[in-house]
Amino acid sequence: MVMILVDEVLHTVGRSIFFKTYDTVKDLYGMHINMGGTSLEPAFLHIFPYQKGKFVVVDQLEQYYGIDLKGRRVELPTEEEEAWRSVIIKSSVCNCRRTNTQAGCRYCGGQGSIRNSFGIKLISSLLY
Repeated sequence: MVMILVDEVLHTVGRSIFFKTYDTVKDLYGMHINMGGTSLEPAFLHIFPYQKGKFVVVDQLEQYYGIDLKGRRVELPTEEEEAWRSVIIKSSVCNCRRTNTQAGCRYCGGQGSIRNSFGIKLISSLLY
């Protein structure tokens, strides 16, 4: 099932709001635009908020690159890619937090946040 994470706004422009989505089965992230529907199918380990003309994404091969507003791939300069690789990836806010239904939430187990497996892997690699 794909969830639109209503508290994970990646970008707004005009009346369009870009939300992060999460596929609960595949444990992957995508993007949904309120005015136009799904923009990116859940195929990414993480999507960073829009900055400097692009969303920076991490694909399933752990490669970092940009995606512009038209969905086109944008290569990152080496220095910028290295900077993004150093960013700690946080968990996503689960929709249950907004409705105070954490206790029975099957997506986050009552934590109020969806753990980003890739982020946990990165943190673990730094600790050991």
